[in-house]
Amino acid sequence: TSLDLSQSRIADFSPLRFMAALEKIILPDATYEYLFNDFHRAVDREDFDAALAELNQFIQGLDTVPAFKRLYSLLRNGVLYMQSMQRSPDQVPPGARSYSGRYYGFIPLMKTWDEARGYADAHGAVLATVRGPDHQDWLVQEFGIPSAGRTVWIGGTDEQVEGSWGWLSGDSWYFENWTGQEPNNGDGNENALAMAWNGWWFDYQQNGVELPMIVEWIGKPVAGENEPEPTPAP
Repeated sequence: TSLDLSQSRIADFSPLRFMAALEKIILPDATYEYLFNDFHRAVDREDFDAALAELNQFIQGLDTVPAFKRLYSLLRNGVLYMQSMQRSPDQVPPGARSYSGRYYGFIPLMKTWDEARGYADAHGAVLATVRGPDHQDWLVQEFGIPSAGRTVWIGGTDEQVEGSWGWLSGDSWYFENWTGQEPNNGDGNENALAMAWNGWWFDYQQNGVELPMIVEWIGKPVAGENEPEPTPAP
């Protein structure tokens, strides 16, 4: 089952702790920020132990609910990726998710698109490319649905030529998944590509809103401690 709370404001999730069949939940930004503000503060200052402690506190009493367990695993894995990237910026972190020979990870670091691009570049990665509808569906299942409604940065931009979109990875631009009237430069010059949890694309300003990111690596993951865990399947 699924639960869409995107139009609601709720702070107490204890009534949901018995919903063992709840596979998907959508949280509004305000609720997510309320729940994970301290977590993201810890992530931003790279205090990974504090970030993991915040996650452990969140999941107490909710670990029997699949939707919350998947969100917990997604965020925990992101922290472990960041730890690995800090130690070994030129290596693929242990446990990175594999698709067609490339490796991907959800990084729960709230940044503008320009900042996210710089973070990925500095740590041996690039903001993710979407290489077709099957790949899009995989990203939604692997990162979108577990994120409980988060929009993320990916690696598309038209900063070089307005209206001519391309990928930071250098891949050819042949697949699009824009929603509604996007891309529309609705808030001015919007050259950055964001993907909603359900896979729809939006153009945003490069230095406006702060979002988490999906990054990709080329290579093989390294073995190491603190191996990220598989995100529980729906």
